[in-house]
Amino acid sequence: VLLVVTLDPWRDTPERLGSVARQWELGEGMYLLGGDVEAVERALSAWRVPRVRNMATGDLSHPALVYVVSPAGRIAYALGPDTEAIVAAVEAL
Repeated sequence: VLLVVTLDPWRDTPERLGSVARQWELGEGMYLLGGDVEAVERALSAWRVPRVRNMATGDLSHPALVYVVSPAGRIAYALGPDTEAIVAAVEAL
């Protein structure tokens, strides 16, 4: 299962997530998650996901990382956009 958690719950509202998922061509077994701003922020902070919002523009800066989360809900791997490395990390769980 692929779960994508928005880093920008201010803009990626629940109403908008469906169109984003279609744009990203997420298929069966792939989900784009968002929700209440405070709840998403708590989850991202608990996972220590780095991000900085420009308060003047609202733009969000963050590293281009893929996090592989263990069944226990902890980040097991933080990887660049290398498909083979991501697959290997998932298989290692």
